[in-house]
Amino acid sequence: MLKGKTEIQLTDVNTGYTQYYYDENMVTNALSDIFTLNTATSTGFLMGADSNTSGFGGSLYSTALGGILLFDSKLDEDATNYFAPAGVKLVGCGVYNNETTSSDTARGIYNTTESSVSTSNKTAKYVYDFTTTQCNGSIKSVCLTSDYGGYSSYGNESLDTTISSALLYKPACVRRVTTDNYGEYVLFWDYDADVCVTAQLTVPSSGSLTLTLRKRDAKFKNVSVFTNNSTYGEVLSSNAITVSGYYGYATNSSSGTYTPNVMYDEYANLIYFVCNASNSTSISSSGSITLLTISPNDFSYTLSTITNNTGNILYTYYSLAVYNGYIYWMSTDRTLVYKILLSDSSVSATISDVTLSSYACSSDCFIKDRKIYVMSSKYNYQSNYPCYAVIDTELETIQYTPL
Repeated sequence: MLKGKTEIQLTDVNTGYTQYYYDENMVTNALSDIFTLNTATSTGFLMGADSNTSGFGGSLYSTALGGILLFDSKLDEDATNYFAPAGVKLVGCGVYNNETTSSDTARGIYNTTESSVSTSNKTAKYVYDFTTTQCNGSIKSVCLTSDYGGYSSYGNESLDTTISSALLYKPACVRRVTTDNYGEYVLFWDYDADVCVTAQLTVPSSGSLTLTLRKRDAKFKNVSVFTNNSTYGEVLSSNAITVSGYYGYATNSSSGTYTPNVMYDEYANLIYFVCNASNSTSISSSGSITLLTISPNDFSYTLSTITNNTGNILYTYYSLAVYNGYIYWMSTDRTLVYKILLSDSSVSATISDVTLSSYACSSDCFIKDRKIYVMSSKYNYQSNYPCYAVIDTELETIQYTPL
């Protein structure tokens, strides 16, 4: 819950006499509305997420609350009203941590000496100074806004024309890295528990592998104004699983991190990792496929082996997903998708599509409503013409989203 107070000090520069004005702040529903996705009135962060997230990573006290507006009229204390009404004039404004003077006579200077933020106590004190040439007029309302909103966003006559990015209102949001964070990949989000489960793979040269699984605070239900929201959440638990005698396919990047082919079956609530007894990414026809199966509840695990009965060589990096007890595997030439029952690998199906080979399909995919969406493109998956190959697990068909 956000709450606060405002203090205004008016000092006569000739006599030094200072008048003090105090009041308690009323906090609107703006922030909670921005972070709420399922309300009819929500501006939620999925609305134009490309612009909403830009510049709003980090801590919200410096971004979403990093601006100040002073008006010449009293504003109604209405928690659902996020904008000043027509006819209200902007007298002054300011931007968090911005001490730069400009030609904008409405904009004051952020006082870094007297301002303070305590992340441990969860308090913030914003102090703005206005000279005798700034913020001239009657002051009847003071409002916090975003840092962008603090740039004369209400069109004051003295607007500094060099600030081209001034916005009336820009929703803020948590910028979550959902794919890679120094080799740590998100497996799935548990919305009810408000956690995300991530995987990080270490592949020693000695023929053993370590898979570290972490549960992190996902920040779906509560977002702190005082924590850095552009990174993963706090680690709630961490478990490292080391398996000797096996290799796990991973791409070794220049930063020394690895891309693991870890899959999560939401139907069975199990995590699967394909590993190999030999230091090879290929599994021959009739060869053994070794699966490391992990419970996300207590991180207990088992090793099991199934047989490659597809009649073709499989490559570990083409394993796509596990859903409802089946593992889905793309063929080497990308013309087929194999559907293999984990409990009995002799039970399998082949999903064919002659146009699949004309698309460059990666192993990046996600599952929604029994369908597996595989990142692909007409030319290559990094081109400007992306689409998805959509595998229907029940109908055993493949279709494509429009280019």
